[in-house]
Amino acid sequence: LEFRRVLFRSVLFIDEAYHLSEAKNYDGGEYMREALIELLKYMEDNKNVVVFAGYKLEMDDLLNINPGFKSRIGSIIDFDDYTTDELVKIFKLDASKYDLKCTSGFVKKLKERINSDKWKKNFGNARYIENLLNKVLYVHASNVYNRNADMYLLTEEDFKIKEERINSFGFAKTNE
Repeated sequence: LEFRRVLFRSVLFIDEAYHLSEAKNYDGGEYMREALIELLKYMEDNKNVVVFAGYKLEMDDLLNINPGFKSRIGSIIDFDDYTTDELVKIFKLDASKYDLKCTSGFVKKLKERINSDKWKKNFGNARYIENLLNKVLYVHASNVYNRNADMYLLTEEDFKIKEERINSFGFAKTNE
C-alpha cells in the first residue's frame, strides 16, 4: 500500500466570478453576500480549493471587496489574451469542424477584423471568435445558395457581415 498525503479535498471552479463583487452593493442582495461568506468558509475548511476566473479588471473589484478577501487567495494567475495569430488558429480549427478552409484573402480580412476589435472593452477572446464564425457561416450559407460558391471554402465574400446595432427600444437593426 502506498500512502499519500492529500493536500486538497476538492476543487470548485467559478467562471465569471466577478459577479460575486455585487455583494458589496445593496442591489446585489443578501444572496451574493451570503454566497461570498460561504465560499470563504469553504476555502478555509478542510483544505478546499476555489478557482475564481474572470476578466482582470472585474476580478480586481472582487479581490478588493473586503480587506480580508484578497489575503485568503493563495495565488493569482493573470493569463494574457490570445494574440491575433492564435485567434486565427482558433477560427481555422473551429471552421475545420465544418470541413471549411479559409482563403488567404479571408484570413487577411479576419486578421484586420480581429486587430480592429480586440481593443474594444468587451472583446471576448475565443468567445469572440465563436460568435464571429457563426456570423460568417450565415453569410457563407447565403453565398453558397445564391452564387454557387464553393461550399467548403471561406472567401472574402463570406466576410461581408451585417452588424447589428441596438436601437433605443432594444430591437436589433442591421447596418443595411
